[in-house]
Amino acid sequence: MKKQILVVEDEQVIAMDIHNRLQDMGYGVAAIVPSGEEAIRKTEELRPDLVLMDITLGKGIDGIEAANRINAKYNIPVIYISSNIAEDRMEQIKATNPFGFIIKPFEDRELRITIEMALYRHRMEEALSRSEEKHRTILENIEETYFETDLAGNLTFFNDALCGLAGLPKNELLGISNLRYVKPETAKKMYETFNEVYRTGKPAKVKDYEIIRLDGIEKTIALSASLIKDSSGNPTGFRGVARDVTERKLAEETVRKSEERYRALFDNNPIETIIVDNRGTITGYNHEKIKSGDRLPGPGDVMYRDYAGKHRTDMYSELMECIGSGISKEFPDEQYGDKFFYIKISPFPEGAIITSIDMTERKRAEERLSYLATHDPLTGLPNRILFNDRLSLELAHAQRSGKKLAVMGLDLDHFKDINDSWGHNVGDEILKTVGRRLPGFLRKSDSIARMGGDEFLILLPEIDEAEDAHEIALKILNVFKEPFIVGARELYTTTSIGFAIYPDDGTDPDMLMKNADRAMYSVKEQGRNGCRRYDPSISHNVHRKDILTM
Repeated sequence: MKKQILVVEDEQVIAMDIHNRLQDMGYGVAAIVPSGEEAIRKTEELRPDLVLMDITLGKGIDGIEAANRINAKYNIPVIYISSNIAEDRMEQIKATNPFGFIIKPFEDRELRITIEMALYRHRMEEALSRSEEKHRTILENIEETYFETDLAGNLTFFNDALCGLAGLPKNELLGISNLRYVKPETAKKMYETFNEVYRTGKPAKVKDYEIIRLDGIEKTIALSASLIKDSSGNPTGFRGVARDVTERKLAEETVRKSEERYRALFDNNPIETIIVDNRGTITGYNHEKIKSGDRLPGPGDVMYRDYAGKHRTDMYSELMECIGSGISKEFPDEQYGDKFFYIKISPFPEGAIITSIDMTERKRAEERLSYLATHDPLTGLPNRILFNDRLSLELAHAQRSGKKLAVMGLDLDHFKDINDSWGHNVGDEILKTVGRRLPGFLRKSDSIARMGGDEFLILLPEIDEAEDAHEIALKILNVFKEPFIVGARELYTTTSIGFAIYPDDGTDPDMLMKNADRAMYSVKEQGRNGCRRYDPSISHNVHRKDILTM
């Protein structure tokens, strides 16, 4: 069943973009609401699995207050999404215990990972809560048993708790020996204990002994016994209190095994791990730390103050805050010198466990992959994916501001002849030169991208008139008058340019790019080496397949 996500975002374009991306990832979108008040109402009505909450909303309460109220009333994880956040609001954000924070704009991979980690953490917290409640109930219902025997050890009086412990009704227990359902070694230990009580008259304890019930169940009992005397001071029997410590013994064995496993895991953990006390003083580290080759902590070194202190973040303050609050904290991209680490601080009552994973190589690889995913490997310019993202954002901005923007398409003239005559290596060098020349004639706010082959797209946001785009197109045509130097060759080529203006020639990315494309190929039909704005008189039948040699 799809996880249902409530999207709280007051900008419709961004909200729909998130909606579509979530559906593409396989999630269900419970609803999209633009305000904090509606977020609370929809949470009550729909009970989604997760809430994606923009911090800055329109009228009414903001995302932080909405998340705070949702946390107070419903057990639903909240992830914040925001383009920026003031430092003075960080404490408010942390107080709502968010399950994640995503900075706009974000990639699908980042969104999916943050959602999955939030859902996983929520499931784990619920499981932990259920487990804690279970063990608390067990502890609250443990009952001690009281019993009395004659000098031979035969039961003469007892409470109902003993019946539950022994698994027998009262009429079957009355009169039987207290040694009847115990192992031989336990019977010997109990006999010696009761004999000592009889001889000394002093109470005694048997810490742990095992009984075997008729149904085969074994129980571990902690027993204290004392002597019963008559009015003349003569011994007449024994009284005692027994407590079922089976769970305790099992727990102790579990703890012992757990400690053994923990020690083995700690010593052999491939992740560098350091333990500190509640003052931050290092008390231990594992073999991976020793193998790292770094300087090892000295006696009394305080983590992130005397040792490993050159982090980008004030990690000592972060460590002390985690220990003081008891809340774990993760630093997935912490810089230390020229390296990057994924650091997690996990506090416990006596201090904290700090794990560090060297993410340097992975970060560099991810940065390279991210770059390759959004850039043309030949020219280094943005590719279609990044261009489309920028165009969508600028269109949203233009819709709000009322400004115009232009989408411009360029296609080199007779580029196929260059490849055929001089080879693709020469053609590639010309494309790289174009990629270096064109940005010099554009503003910092403009974008240029290579679509593939000899085609380029340019985005000109916030222009006042269509003539502004026409002037830039003329400048670009002049750029192509200069020769392209490839080795010892001096080559020349021209370009055909078409452009479309928002909102006059189109209001969505596809229409703007198609109309710019039509205008460009109209230029090619009319002799190339020129520029033209789209107008409806251009035949929609103009396609690049009709102009094979252009």
